Amino acid sequence: MTNAQIVGRRTFLTLLACGTAGLAQQKDKPRDETVSKKNTREAKLRMQHLTARAVAMRGAVRSLEERLREQGLSLDPEIVANRTRMEIFMDEAEDAIKANRWDEASKAMERAESAIQKLEAVFKRK
Repeated sequence: MTNAQIVGRRTFLTLLACGTAGLAQQKDKPRDETVSKKNTREAKLRMQHLTARAVAMRGAVRSLEERLREQGLSLDPEIVANRTRMEIFMDEAEDAIKANRWDEASKAMERAESAIQKLEAVFKRK
């Protein structure tokens, strides 16, 4: 076998390998899109649930804040901190969902849920 034949054969094998790898990636693509759509759907449903709870807590905190203000008082700093955390983590989750960063979205939603639960606990006691 001549050097030209060896180089030609290597080039052919390299192109063949690249083509096969490309086909494998194309076969995986629909699966990846299906997983992405499933992740998007699940994340959006979870986010909708959290958003409903967050809206309820925003209203409850606002109402309490107004009543306290009328009496010359202010919100407990822990309530303010949890409300702020809730807002920040909800924003982070929304941004991560839009960018298809599922792990980041999940962590942000867990943190948002923790802040929401703390606010819910305050209003269940009253």
